Amino acid sequence: MAKRQRVFMGHPKVVKVPVVVCMSALHGEGGGCVMLRVEDATNNTTLLEIKMPYEAYAKALCGLYTRADAAITTDAPLGMNTEVKKVPVFMPDVPSARRDKMAQRILSALEKDGWHGRCSDMSNHHNLLGFETRRGKKGGVYNVTFIRHVEAAPKKGKETENG
Repeated sequence: MAKRQRVFMGHPKVVKVPVVVCMSALHGEGGGCVMLRVEDATNNTTLLEIKMPYEAYAKALCGLYTRADAAITTDAPLGMNTEVKKVPVFMPDVPSARRDKMAQRILSALEKDGWHGRCSDMSNHHNLLGFETRRGKKGGVYNVTFIRHVEAAPKKGKETENG
């Protein structure tokens, strides 16, 4: 288990968000264990995963403290909606050694208003829409996924806490 580090002074910031909880039994190498997963219900980001052997799980169910391995997502976009769009992007033919840097440079010019392009789409043949020549350079047009996180709109039709 990794060493814990304190990164705050005083009380931690508390953010309340709706979550989805899933518990499952895992079988395989090393015997059985239980996995607990907590996801943000707004955008399906995994916030916490805990894995523990059956014996530790039984102790926890009985209210006893027990140790377990956990993976915590610390920079998750809590309570935010995920927006996704697909954009056709031209990628000139370049040697494979320079392909990733070229894709990053092209996408960085298109990443505005919080949108982030998925670089791996520029080398995936499943996203290839066709071949073109632009400004005298031959290349391919790829369907690239762009993602951003925005504040969730308040739910309509629900009463507030104060009435």
